[in-house]
Amino acid sequence: MFLDISNPAEVVKTDNPGISAMLFAKAGQAEARGIPFSVSVDCSLQGGPLSTMEANSLLGNLLDNAIEAAAAYTGAHRSVRLEITRQPGEYVFTVANTGDPIPPETRSGFLFGAFWGQSKNQVFVF
Repeated sequence: MFLDISNPAEVVKTDNPGISAMLFAKAGQAEARGIPFSVSVDCSLQGGPLSTMEANSLLGNLLDNAIEAAAAYTGAHRSVRLEITRQPGEYVFTVANTGDPIPPETRSGFLFGAFWGQSKNQVFVF
């Protein structure tokens, strides 16, 4: 395992300082709201298909949404979890949170698609 953090007071260290800084900030936001935040990274984040700014924009938005949903959750055991793994030819970002389920009519309106990355041989599916 490259990185596993479950204490927001710990410095989130990856081999990408920009992503590490963003994860540290998000851990602090979650902690300020009383939400446990865990991160597991089992691969290098250097040389990926996204720039640091693009990766931070994507992950930051996903984490903001997860923190908001967990904060609004009235049940016990609120939490947010991020896992970053690598499979052949792709990175997998998994963000999970406790919160109320997303209604099926809302899920049907989600946008799923793909876009080209910085070079013609990189396709991102979301």
